[in-house]
Amino acid sequence: MEFVAGAFELKASAGNFLASVSNSGLKSAAIMLPTVAQSVVESGGATQVFGIIGNHSLSNIPHAKLQGWCNKLQPVQEAANCKGWNHVICSSLHLLHNRTHLAAEASINIQPHTVKSFGTQPSLQCCGSRGQSSWRTWELFAAAAAQEGIGPIEEQPLNVDDDDTGNGNLAQHWQKTKRDYSDGELEGKMLAAVDMGTNSFHMVVVQADKQGQFRLVDTAKENVRLGTGSPDINIITQDAEERALAVMKHFKQLATTRNAEMRIVATSAVREARNKHAFVRRMREVAGVDIEVLSGQEEACLIYQGVLQALPVYDNTVLVVDIGGGSTEFVLGKAGKPLYATSLKLGHIRLSAQFLDLGRSKEELKKEQIEELRRHIQSVLADSGVIENVKKTQFEIAIGSSGTIESVEHMIHNHTAATGSADQSHTLDSSTLTVREFNAEELGVVVKKVCKAKTVEQRMKIPGLPERRADVIVAGAILLEEIFLAIGIQKMKVSPFALREGVIVDTLAQSVVNYTPGVNIRHTSVINLAKKFNTDQRMRSAQHSAKLAKEILEGLQKCSTAGTDCLSDVVLLLEEGDIELLEAATTLHFVGMFINHNSYHKHSHYLIKNSEHLLGFSPLEIEILALLARYHRKKVPSLKDEDFATLPEEIQNKVQAMCAVMRIAVALDRCVTNSIEHVHVFQRPDSVTLAVVPAVDSTGALRDVSLEVWAAHSELPYFEKIFKRRPTIMIADEDDLQAMNTDPVSFSLSS
Repeated sequence: MEFVAGAFELKASAGNFLASVSNSGLKSAAIMLPTVAQSVVESGGATQVFGIIGNHSLSNIPHAKLQGWCNKLQPVQEAANCKGWNHVICSSLHLLHNRTHLAAEASINIQPHTVKSFGTQPSLQCCGSRGQSSWRTWELFAAAAAQEGIGPIEEQPLNVDDDDTGNGNLAQHWQKTKRDYSDGELEGKMLAAVDMGTNSFHMVVVQADKQGQFRLVDTAKENVRLGTGSPDINIITQDAEERALAVMKHFKQLATTRNAEMRIVATSAVREARNKHAFVRRMREVAGVDIEVLSGQEEACLIYQGVLQALPVYDNTVLVVDIGGGSTEFVLGKAGKPLYATSLKLGHIRLSAQFLDLGRSKEELKKEQIEELRRHIQSVLADSGVIENVKKTQFEIAIGSSGTIESVEHMIHNHTAATGSADQSHTLDSSTLTVREFNAEELGVVVKKVCKAKTVEQRMKIPGLPERRADVIVAGAILLEEIFLAIGIQKMKVSPFALREGVIVDTLAQSVVNYTPGVNIRHTSVINLAKKFNTDQRMRSAQHSAKLAKEILEGLQKCSTAGTDCLSDVVLLLEEGDIELLEAATTLHFVGMFINHNSYHKHSHYLIKNSEHLLGFSPLEIEILALLARYHRKKVPSLKDEDFATLPEEIQNKVQAMCAVMRIAVALDRCVTNSIEHVHVFQRPDSVTLAVVPAVDSTGALRDVSLEVWAAHSELPYFEKIFKRRPTIMIADEDDLQAMNTDPVSFSLSS
């Protein structure tokens, strides 16, 4: 097998060639690597594209067919000569394997003279140029190619003098980073990520463990308005540069204080600036920081990774929309893999400057301006291919991130709270329990409200709108509404995480073996919080009680006879998600001991309710977790408690049922020894039997669980009150379970 590079000419100037060649049609049976690496070089005044593919030569493919493949794929990034090295875009490396997509994005360099036949031992010789993020993609690329029998793919270190990314020998740097972290130094390591946005700069500082899980330690945000002062965000003005330098000096000082390794990414304002190289160089020389300038697709993919750390949508096909100051990113993803990603030059600062007299605060908003703005947005969306690409893949959930969408959400919920028009399935009785989502109708109401406010001063008075966004919210809100209309979005969830958290994930992905971030963020965040407050090693006992609680609740959802006649009415209210909440609350019930053993259930309530580390849970779910921890001992839920009383009646009933189960499950490990192996539930229309199976000790004898059973007996009266069944507890062995019919005909609500 021989790798052959084919070349063909396109009439495009160097630095503006936008294309991605796919050979997905070359082999229909055996799925090959469909994306072709390209190098833009100047040769005889023409632009040539060198493609490298396994088993095929591009020179054998008709030019018209190659051109057709180019036209079908979304252009991804300008390719340009950089310091004598030719920029290569490996865009959207779609490797179809078992009908699934492996999607990634990389930027690599290939020397023109190496683009030729590689001999009888096939290999691809590539050199990184984009930064550490490319090397994670490079691993995926190499693994995917090897999976299809293509390769080996060899890493060729590239020493770049005065490289604008400031990364130098990337291959050596990446290998060093991996070696350092694999020695165990990742445990407790502090990492800082900075998002240099067109509107504002954001920094997060996190502490990571050796599994790659992280917790938030510190945040910082400054409005820099890097994109203001130039007609089309194509120049970073001196004033904007000075503001950026001042902020980055402070951010670096904060990172240094935290002993955090710092990674800085820049987006639209720097990406599009004609003086970006000078800006990056000055940031390095004056502020002492290296900046990684992201392509639009890279930005979109990192935003998706950030969102996965905040919302439990890993297994869903999601559409993520992120409206920034200079651009809007769209990404479709599932199971951590981007299926489609792009960036459009539609941002609230850009649009405000072009159509709404940004910077002239006393100017009144005119109807003609709004109409022209809408026409422009509609035109860009229609010509971009976003609508068609998104509609081709049916997404299950739409998610919005970053400041504009968060501001819209705040305005919506302030409006519904003030008017009392909130849908109870959407917003709950307490404003603190508001679900972070909104629908198209609510968005329309807020857009009319911001457009009705003719001046910046009037918009600054809108409840829920930060004053600093009053001059750009009109463009941002209208843009979001047009996206809703064009794509047909009916409802959108809001993510508190975005690009900066995605940068943290990408950084950790380079260092942790088999790292799969976002797979189960709710469970992971619960475990992380439990570890943080693992006083007297109570976490192991709490997790065991959580397992017993799950067994009891699942058992209560089954009848010994066909049908549901023996199920309590309250059990019929419980859903599969409630079992997850019960497990989480039981796992965390002990955390208040970190403060004081006395009244530790109250301390647990406070810590859970005010924790920033419970990711993927809605405010209502966090309130439920906190209340379950509060009531797992001592007093039971009561309407005298304001927090409990503000819950809707159905939620109150659920909390009472889960609390009754949790109190028994915690009591069944009273001695913190995990002496009870399992709990089996046998119920009739008027009774429930909890058969506890003792664990076996090192001698093979059953453990003594009399103290655990005694403790659980004291919780039975409340259980009977809630479930309206007479409960009993018995100690059983395998023979007893068989005699009691351990596999009854059952009806399970969670199946």
